[in-house]
Amino acid sequence: KLDDGTVIVPQNQDLAFRCFLRGAHQNQPKCQYYAGLMLKDGYSCQEYNKSHALAFFMDAANQNHDMALTQVGAYYFTGSIGTHGRDLDKAFRYFSAAAKQNNALAIQYLADYMIKNNASGPINHDQIYRELNRSAGAEQDPIAYRMLALVVVNSNIHPSETYEDKKHPVYDDLAHIYNNAKIDAMMSQTDLKFKFALHLLWRAIELNDHASGQYLCNFYS
Repeated sequence: KLDDGTVIVPQNQDLAFRCFLRGAHQNQPKCQYYAGLMLKDGYSCQEYNKSHALAFFMDAANQNHDMALTQVGAYYFTGSIGTHGRDLDKAFRYFSAAAKQNNALAIQYLADYMIKNNASGPINHDQIYRELNRSAGAEQDPIAYRMLALVVVNSNIHPSETYEDKKHPVYDDLAHIYNNAKIDAMMSQTDLKFKFALHLLWRAIELNDHASGQYLCNFYS
């Protein structure tokens, strides 16, 4: 559509899927990814349905397509259809490959491994922290705020390295949160990292990430 709402190309999911499928058969990773995404999101036709989505994602992942790598990782992380159950080791390998291309969603999944300390390989903690900072500060991603809070609490990384020592990029919204947390910590004579995490979780809730409420409640005595 144009900005005024004028329809240039009408929506036609059948035609869209046929186009993606044609590209997928020509081994185009973007087409493989989007064909898989349509099937994952509920599209089906005579030959294909949700159970075929993983195969398309795998084809694209084998060509190092970062979003497909993340999708395959998510399938194994949750044990979705086609995986024969959860496999956190496989999921970790796919997320790690996607994270090398700075895929934000893969970084968030890797942060989960980092927090729970159940990774089957090395994790670049600094990369995860930097990317969560970017996703939260630059893109206002609510899940990034939540995962950043949990990483700060569960790692040796201290936010002062960013906001005092300037070792990482500083984003205005996060700097504001840090300054408020610093004042809060000084007035209550409590740990700055902990207060920063609480403020991050509250910001995530303001951005409608309701899952952060659970962690916020758990952090309070």
